[in-house]
Amino acid sequence: MIKMQNLLMTTASCLFIGYLLISGVRVFAEEDKLATRRAAGDSTSIARILREFHNPKSKHVMVIAHRGGWRNAREYKAPENSLANIDKAIRLGYDVFETDVSRTKDGHLVLMHDPSVARTTNGTGEIRDMTLAEIKKLRLRYAGKKEVTDQTVPIFKKAMELGKDRILFKIDLKCGLACLGQVLDELHEVGNMNQVMTRVGYRSSNVRKVNDVLSRSSKRTDAIILFRCKTPDQVRQIVNEFHPPVIEIQGAEKGVTDEIREMIWITQESGARVEAHASDDPNDWPKQIDAGIRAFHTTHPRHMIGYLREKGLHW
Repeated sequence: MIKMQNLLMTTASCLFIGYLLISGVRVFAEEDKLATRRAAGDSTSIARILREFHNPKSKHVMVIAHRGGWRNAREYKAPENSLANIDKAIRLGYDVFETDVSRTKDGHLVLMHDPSVARTTNGTGEIRDMTLAEIKKLRLRYAGKKEVTDQTVPIFKKAMELGKDRILFKIDLKCGLACLGQVLDELHEVGNMNQVMTRVGYRSSNVRKVNDVLSRSSKRTDAIILFRCKTPDQVRQIVNEFHPPVIEIQGAEKGVTDEIREMIWITQESGARVEAHASDDPNDWPKQIDAGIRAFHTTHPRHMIGYLREKGLHW
């Protein structure tokens, strides 16, 4: 009997995952009218995304592509953290492009996930020990592959300019809070401060640092700081001090516990959107959505968006 139950569960899981794969292929091939307009830079689409983003009661579930959907980078001919990958994410209809910001030896911001360039480029060395001129000579390659592409390491501002009025960004500060002020000032220069979430892990010291950075310039008042919280008390503090439009709930990908539900409730009651990492098990996605999560950070954005469209939770 137990063996039969295990067999049935395995079969059901395989069928569900197979369904997601089919949905993902459909999304990849589809490129509907919305995605086409976004690829062309139609500002009506970003207005729609922002409208949904600032409406926590909306049923629309936002898809945040981890490193632009790096698992399919080779298939798309768009290596992770590249300008080509931003374009691809836009054409596939993702709401948010998640990326990483590092700083060179001479103080320039670039997109790079690792401290070292070895994994994703044809070079070696650490970003912090290299100048921008040295970085520009590198060519990106697919993670773990020897094949070198024609894509270069993007300068942060160039990447933001490419995605302006086309897609939202979620950025991870690999250079730490020491470069937060520079990041916000460059976003102000590009003119897309309201289209970028800058993630900061919760610590009481980080709360003080963020407040200090924001208070130093009136140009930073529109900054969207995405605090990653793991307790109800942390959520309450962030709500009271920053009144953010979105809060990231840490640990929700491992299961929706009573504590997670309380964090979601506090966030929703404040008028903010709930963001969290999607579970690695697609069978858990309905549970996460039912709990109130309305933005998913996922390494499988193509499959996620296919699932959401089938459920009427994404356009």
